[in-house]
Amino acid sequence: MRPPYGKTSLSGLLLLAAIVGGLYTVVIFGPVYADDLNVREVIEQAHNLINNRATDAQVRGIIKQKLRMVGEHEEQDEMGNVRTVMGLNLADEQIIIDRNEPAGTFFVEIDYEREVRLKPTQRVVKLHFNRRKDGILPR
Repeated sequence: MRPPYGKTSLSGLLLLAAIVGGLYTVVIFGPVYADDLNVREVIEQAHNLINNRATDAQVRGIIKQKLRMVGEHEEQDEMGNVRTVMGLNLADEQIIIDRNEPAGTFFVEIDYEREVRLKPTQRVVKLHFNRRKDGILPR
């Protein structure tokens, strides 16, 4: 049975709320997951570098250089002001390169967190990402 003209049904309101909620989620979280796709590409490139016999230091340097403009993070300057800066701000400990010579295998792993501010509130959600690529050492 249809509601009278000009009246709104409960199912219509629920559908509208679901659409608005979905759009909000895409707008707020979409850029973070798009940045994670870039991290996956960089992991793939690092995997290829190890196959070409690059050292761990070289691989870490290239990963940091390529991710320098991916994402953003907040830093405090010398005056105590918090500002947003480009990049994921990865430390060497977050870029794990493990070569197992006896087994002839290796892996490259990037373990990082991103903070997402839920607008219009000031609430912050932390998302944890862990990207890993395994491979076989070149002979």
